[in-house]
Amino acid sequence: MLTFDELKKQVEIDIEINEDNISEKSLKYSFIYHKYIEMYQRAVKELNMIKIEKDKIYGDLYHAYKFENKSGGYDLNSKTEIEVYVKRDEKYYKIALKYYNQESIVKYLEGVLQIINTMGFSIKNYIEIQKLRMGVWFEWMMK
Repeated sequence: MLTFDELKKQVEIDIEINEDNISEKSLKYSFIYHKYIEMYQRAVKELNMIKIEKDKIYGDLYHAYKFENKSGGYDLNSKTEIEVYVKRDEKYYKIALKYYNQESIVKYLEGVLQIINTMGFSIKNYIEIQKLRMGVWFEWMMK
């Protein structure tokens, strides 16, 4: 999977539409959509796998702090107290960070897919405007 910055650069290249590349983009539209829907599905799958791992680590640490006296002698009675220790744990912190980064990628790809959906309408509108311009120009030439 690409890093977030690499993904952003790739998206900028793929969704840029101008007069020079409109023909190419209209031909590649379905390929671009397919590319990003596959990326999105892989990113969601990865997010789900990370969540499973995060939940397992949370459960293991919660058990350790509640029943195995991992707190260093402190008597942890409430769920809130235990959660403070769990969330401070290095192992949990690393997986939580990985989870939030992956979640950002998934949300970004959702936005990209929405942009690509509207890109099809933009291409269609541009083509219609060009047809209209050509028709007006053609009528002017016929006079």
